[in-house]
Amino acid sequence: MFKIIQHALEDVEVLLKIHENLYPDNGDDRIVKGIKKRIGESLGVRVTKVEDIPRDVSGKYRYALFFKNVRKIYVFLMSHIHRQSLCNLI
Repeated sequence: MFKIIQHALEDVEVLLKIHENLYPDNGDDRIVKGIKKRIGESLGVRVTKVEDIPRDVSGKYRYALFFKNVRKIYVFLMSHIHRQSLCNLI
């Protein structure tokens, strides 16, 4: 399970809930490289492993959050990332 949070135009954080025995050793690097390849090398991408990804107030999972009216990542996400396809980056 994952959630992508865009904190600023060039600052993206990927929250990732993983199964340690299934996640590859280079998984973080592969996610970062895959996102940068699709959006741009200047993008700051970090992967944060978490115990849980909370639901929003409606009870649904939001796979992407955007702040400060930034649209660049939104366009990428709507055209490239679907619920399960983050695993395609690793």
